[in-house]
Amino acid sequence: MTLQVLCERIGDKAFFELLPTWTRQNRYGNVNTDDFIRLAEKISGRQLDDLFRTWLFTKGKPVL
Repeated sequence: MTLQVLCERIGDKAFFELLPTWTRQNRYGNVNTDDFIRLAEKISGRQLDDLFRTWLFTKGKPVL
């Protein structure tokens, strides 16, 4: 659900650039959620703190 909300927030073009970029850059490495958020913000040009705080770091399912 988090990825779907991310796609809706940043748009298809940025989202479908993000996924292959993420896997290509990190194929053999160790990364964490903060690394993913930084890349998503870089590619989309948007601040996404609120989205990830709500969907990943807040207890319970967010209201849609």
